[in-house]
Amino acid sequence: DWKGFLMRRLSLPRVWRFALLFLLGWSSGFCLPLARGQLIARQGPGWLERIDGYPVLHVKGTHYEMGYQQFELNALLQRRPEERNPAP
Repeated sequence: DWKGFLMRRLSLPRVWRFALLFLLGWSSGFCLPLARGQLIARQGPGWLERIDGYPVLHVKGTHYEMGYQQFELNALLQRRPEERNPAP
């Protein structure tokens, strides 16, 4: 009898625990402020952004591609600000 099995597995305390955890997890996403990042540069699928004044590097791809993105985007950080955005 699958109904009896289902009712035993989804007992009321277990359902309440699941609902409470779901609501706590769902509501915490609305309570915490999201950090806003300012995009600095892109390299392939990776990008460099500034969040709360700190540079944050995101890399994607194979190990080689991630290493290349890290090299290029970190080199951009080392340059002086006037060299980053040359005037047209």
